[in-house]
Amino acid sequence: MIVLQGFSNVLVNDQWGYSFIHRLGAMLHPQRMALESEGYPSGPPWHYILTLLAALIPPVSILLLAAAVKGARQLSMLGIATLAFLVAHSANREQQERFLLPILPLLFILIVAGLPWLAGESRRGGCIAACGGTSGA
Repeated sequence: MIVLQGFSNVLVNDQWGYSFIHRLGAMLHPQRMALESEGYPSGPPWHYILTLLAALIPPVSILLLAAAVKGARQLSMLGIATLAFLVAHSANREQQERFLLPILPLLFILIVAGLPWLAGESRRGGCIAACGGTSGA
């Protein structure tokens, strides 16, 4: 693999170790990495919602998050805790996707709690038609 990568680097960038230097260069010089760090990424407050939509594979993710909202109405304490977590971490300036990992099991529980509502809507064709799909009937 190293030889193939080096060969492709020669063909594309005219330098055998191009990708190794650019990808692994910071790990080879940790002192430089510590001095030249740019800090944590920061994004808009809706950054986590967009990350969740992308992680749950669109366009199904829109339906799954709608099911999570319905599930949060049934399991109100769990829904309030999940919403508080998302709001608190969205207000934080240093937003990273890894901070979403603790909330994913709770979000999946809320999705499962809302699946009967989603199944009922898909049988009637309301939710699926409203989201731009076909009802399958």
